[in-house]
Amino acid sequence: MLYGAFVRNNPDFLRDHRLTDESSCLSYWEDEPLGEAALESMIRAAGDKYAAFSAQSFSNTPVSSIRSVLDRLQGRADEQSAPLAPAPTGEAQIKKSMSRSPS
Repeated sequence: MLYGAFVRNNPDFLRDHRLTDESSCLSYWEDEPLGEAALESMIRAAGDKYAAFSAQSFSNTPVSSIRSVLDRLQGRADEQSAPLAPAPTGEAQIKKSMSRSPS
């Protein structure tokens, strides 16, 4: 929300973004703290639709639980060799290859 307000009020940044009413942040707004099982289930169900997660402070969801679940999910992604960034292509790939070749 803060980033959206920043972009909307800055013409230089606004040119590089498109306005939308869809959120890319999965948010939890309930009063009850999320347990790790519920948190993991919520994040898994979200799929690739969201780029971020937030739990409002009044929910008292422990940050340690959020970190634990995210670490666990990241570990599973690593085990499945899921890339977190696209493979370099074009000039970036050539530079990477050249940096590995012996002189």
